Amino acid sequence: MASRSIATPLAWAFALMIAYASLYPFAGWSGSGLTLADILSAPIPRYWTWFDVIANWLGYVPLGFLVAWVLMKRIGGLPAVALAAVVCSGLSLSLEWAQSWLPRRVPSNVDWLLNSTGGLIGAALALLLFRVHWLEKADRWRQYQVVSGAKSALVLLALWPAAVLYPASVPFGLGQFRERLGAWFPGFDGVTIGGEVYLSGLTNWVLASPPPLSLYGEILAMTLAVAAPCLLAMTAARTQKGRWIAAVAVLLVAIVMGFVSGVLTFGPERAAAWWRPGVSQALLLTTLVMFIVSTLPRGWLVAGLIVALLGSLYLLNVSGPPAYLDQSLLIWEQGRFIRFHGVSKWFGWLWPILVLFYAFDQLRKNRA
Repeated sequence: MASRSIATPLAWAFALMIAYASLYPFAGWSGSGLTLADILSAPIPRYWTWFDVIANWLGYVPLGFLVAWVLMKRIGGLPAVALAAVVCSGLSLSLEWAQSWLPRRVPSNVDWLLNSTGGLIGAALALLLFRVHWLEKADRWRQYQVVSGAKSALVLLALWPAAVLYPASVPFGLGQFRERLGAWFPGFDGVTIGGEVYLSGLTNWVLASPPPLSLYGEILAMTLAVAAPCLLAMTAARTQKGRWIAAVAVLLVAIVMGFVSGVLTFGPERAAAWWRPGVSQALLLTTLVMFIVSTLPRGWLVAGLIVALLGSLYLLNVSGPPAYLDQSLLIWEQGRFIRFHGVSKWFGWLWPILVLFYAFDQLRKNRA
């Protein structure tokens, strides 16, 4: 199970997410860090919040679960739990020590204890599910219901909810990188090859201020943006029924993550602020399209995935952001979720590109 499971790449991805969130914003490294003994023997902080307690505890539960899942078939139940707990505790302590070199971060032995406890609970949960044969049944279900070679698709699907958390110009829109190109390449004037200048118009395109999408343009953009993960999930399913269930599951996750993003941005009292005009129509249209294409061969679904991604990227990058987006981003980047917005932001930029690479690779394999 361990060799074929998606738990290994997910564990690595989750560990990298934790490291990113723990060390963000990676600025101001100094040479006056603390020793591990100083961190472990420090007094309990006088000021703390329940949010910090819950976040530090829950943050390591999935990691402990995934690491124990990977180790369960290799070294047995209790040894896997013990080693997973040690891995989580060691990672947490290492990151707390690294935080002592960052002036904007404060290392805490309480955070380390909460992280270690969360990792242990996650590993114990994996052991419980292993003892009742749930993990074995889940792996058997995956072998019967998921096509072979779909591990990358499942990992990309698992990362998609984190990507759609970050505020976008339209709900579920990923890959809006036109404005970021100007920040990454401020002095770009083209590429000179053999005396000829290429891509000279890229600067004008990046610096342009196009109007936002119309309502119908937003509906189309949202439909394509949600259709992409639905099609990705359907390419991993063996049966037509499985495809339909996968698409419905993605649609439900999209709605849930929309409300979660609303809570993180505006607070619980305005959790539905993201539900703009056109969202209902886009979700209904996506549902209808997924029902129609569920009977198509897998190669056609992969081709449809590429079309949906390219269409969504085009619409998002030839239009300007709405006026409220700057306010949403400011709330995200200055609020309590500052540690996590960077992770979601990078996922939002890179997820469509990674899926495109996957889809083109699948087409290449189908032709081979």
